[in-house]
Amino acid sequence: MAHDLVFHRLARADLFEIYDYIEERSGAARAGGFLDRIEAACRGLTEFPGKGTPRDDVPGGLRTWALERRVLIAYRMTPGHIEILRVLYAGRDFRADEIPH
Repeated sequence: MAHDLVFHRLARADLFEIYDYIEERSGAARAGGFLDRIEAACRGLTEFPGKGTPRDDVPGGLRTWALERRVLIAYRMTPGHIEILRVLYAGRDFRADEIPH
C-alpha cells in the first residue's frame, strides 16, 4: 500500500538551501538534477517506507536514509503518510532538537 508523501516546512527549506548551495558552485542544471534525484528518492519511500534505519536514540519513530553518500533524509512513518522531516546535505549532523516532533 502506498503512503501519501508530506514535506515538513524545515525539509522544504533544506531543499531550497541545497539547491542554492549547488547552483552557486556548479550551476542551475546540476542543482536541479540533484534535487530531482532527492525528490524521486523521497517518493520511493511511499512504496517502501521501511527502507531507512530506525533511530531509537531520537524519539517519535524517526528513521534516516542516506542517499548518494551526500544526503541524509530524516522521516517519520504515520498511518498512511510518510513525513519528510529534514533533508541534510554533505555530512551535516543533526541534534534531536532539530527534528520536528
